[in-house]
Amino acid sequence: MSGLIPWRPLSETFGAEADIDLSQPFTPQMLEAWRELFRTRHLILVRCGALETEAQERATRAFGELLVGRDAQDQPSTLTYVSTNEEKGGLGTTELAFHSDFSFTPKPLEGICLYGDSVVDGASSTKWISAIDGYNGLSPSLRKRIADLKVVNVISNIRLKRNRFNGCEPTLPATTHPIVRHTPSGEAFLYVNEAQTDHIVGLSAADSDAILDELFASLYASGRVVEHPWRKGDLVIWNNWVLQHARGEVSGVGERTLRRFQIGGVPLAEQFPDFMATMRATYGRGLVPAGYD
Repeated sequence: MSGLIPWRPLSETFGAEADIDLSQPFTPQMLEAWRELFRTRHLILVRCGALETEAQERATRAFGELLVGRDAQDQPSTLTYVSTNEEKGGLGTTELAFHSDFSFTPKPLEGICLYGDSVVDGASSTKWISAIDGYNGLSPSLRKRIADLKVVNVISNIRLKRNRFNGCEPTLPATTHPIVRHTPSGEAFLYVNEAQTDHIVGLSAADSDAILDELFASLYASGRVVEHPWRKGDLVIWNNWVLQHARGEVSGVGERTLRRFQIGGVPLAEQFPDFMATMRATYGRGLVPAGYD
């Protein structure tokens, strides 16, 4: 069915650059083709040019209900922005290590859609890896060893490196997840990431770090990274469970404002209400809560 949409692969295993006019409503056949392409390639890039917010929302909503987040004025909204301009949106200019949004919560996001609203063409990029590829790159013996293990993922307050949980306040968002998860079609993938995974449950620190080092080496092997230089009017939508994303430092790239819709999940305020009182003052600004290593 996805043959209705011409596309080319961005890598052997994931990603598709699609030729589709998202400014128009989907026909039933085109909607199913759009969904099938997403199911099979996990990430879709469309060179849209000018695209109304309503059209981006429609393209994203094809994959599920949208998360109600907080906009730059701290008001509830499904529409938010990622921006180097704090008056427009969040995340600032710092480097972001590989992560999956909300992987530190019981109910992570299912997908993310970004649109290049105001960017300098080619000056900044986003990188992705496939956690399916990471799992497939493991030895049979390591796959067997991790099959029933779990990890603790913790919120990434310090965004450019691995975050640790030992000694932190109990209100700091963190959740235990299986290391190995499966897609609806049965493909195994690794649910650990460079920014947010603290430790493997039940192992010594040394044994935990040794296994995580092997998992990270497979996940982030250079040949497995897909990097997309942003141009104004680009739209990228991806599966936040199966793929992880990262970016370099963006302080010298001019304005970088990406219009964002998020699929599924539950707002952080509902999952960790006790944390929200301090989040606005410290989260992601390099300010370290007491005990945060």
